[in-house]
Amino acid sequence: TAELIANNTSIQALVSKKLSILTLYGGLGYNIVSSGIKVEGTIENYELTDIVTGEPYTVEDPVDFKYDGGSTFRATFGMRLKLAFLTLHSDYTFQKYNMLSVGLGMSFR
Repeated sequence: TAELIANNTSIQALVSKKLSILTLYGGLGYNIVSSGIKVEGTIENYELTDIVTGEPYTVEDPVDFKYDGGSTFRATFGMRLKLAFLTLHSDYTFQKYNMLSVGLGMSFR
């Protein structure tokens, strides 16, 4: 049996200002991250041998890995440019692992 666990909580407050075709925005937030994988049972499909004694053995519950990413603050700054039906957007987030996001969209109304 294999079990994959992933938990993430993000809390963020955003503020924006629209200037004609340009929208600027920013925000402050907080992330809480944890994950893990667990494999229960025995490994019976492999012949495992102890290097020292030469005796065969089995492994029970071979994988039990947990990662606590902790909690971190984050700050995001970005913009959106609207040109007719085309939108260009980009933002940068400062956190434990910084991230740049760029996109292109189309809007029909």
